[in-house]
Amino acid sequence: MSTAYLNGRFLPLSQARISIEDRGLLFADAVYEVVCVARSRGVDLGAHLDRLWRSLQALGMSSPCSRRVLLLLLKQIIVCNRLRYGSIYLQISRGSASRAHAFPPTSCKANIFMVASHGSPPAASPMRITAVTLADTRWARVDIKTTNLLPNCLGLEEARVRGADEVIFYDSASEIMRESSKSNLWMLSSDNRLLTHPRTSNILGGVTRAAVMELALKNGITYKQEAFTRKQAYEAHELFLTSSTGFVSIINKLDGHSIGEGVSDNGANSIARKLYELYLAKLQA
Repeated sequence: MSTAYLNGRFLPLSQARISIEDRGLLFADAVYEVVCVARSRGVDLGAHLDRLWRSLQALGMSSPCSRRVLLLLLKQIIVCNRLRYGSIYLQISRGSASRAHAFPPTSCKANIFMVASHGSPPAASPMRITAVTLADTRWARVDIKTTNLLPNCLGLEEARVRGADEVIFYDSASEIMRESSKSNLWMLSSDNRLLTHPRTSNILGGVTRAAVMELALKNGITYKQEAFTRKQAYEAHELFLTSSTGFVSIINKLDGHSIGEGVSDNGANSIARKLYELYLAKLQA
């Protein structure tokens, strides 16, 4: 049975209970992180905690414990669950209080919990998926990693109804591509430029995205944070996603358009595959 952490206690997941007046439940007044675990170690823990602190600050919330204690708790839940490969979900809400839109008194204690999920070792090659596009109707601050994910869920369900694995949100006015329901988007353009959307309030600053940027620079792969359109994406040599649990995933089809067909076939020489292999090597380091 999985062991969870809730407000100072490690206990069986089936016994973890939180108040129905939790503001995360009532208002999505909560932030979260998903940390990949590989070889019983949290991947990019420092970057995840950095982003968590930025999210808390953006919502005017405080962490119920110090960064050092939180790091120890993350490591402890890995041990408690004998987690070799998988992930940890961490959530902090503003706390439990009577339902009112105004923030509760500062004496209200934040609720914090963690849940571990077991997984498998990474595959030797990146996952290949299909995707569809959808006009972005999410709120204007998706750069804050809150639990306000209903539009993401609706978008992913729309993708599944249309026979695809993932949805890519785009700006309805400019047709600029943004990101998927849970990953950052990259493109190797038809003129062989590696691009990803600039870091703005319209996308989440991905931890794996940043790690891939660093790996690219260290290995002579140049990229640019530059917006691109749906039309450019249809004509791309490669499209791929980066995320903490999927690492690097190749998009073979977008809205029925085959990506890179007759160019590189996304094979051994693809940029996405190279970045995936570099990331796997990072996990083993």
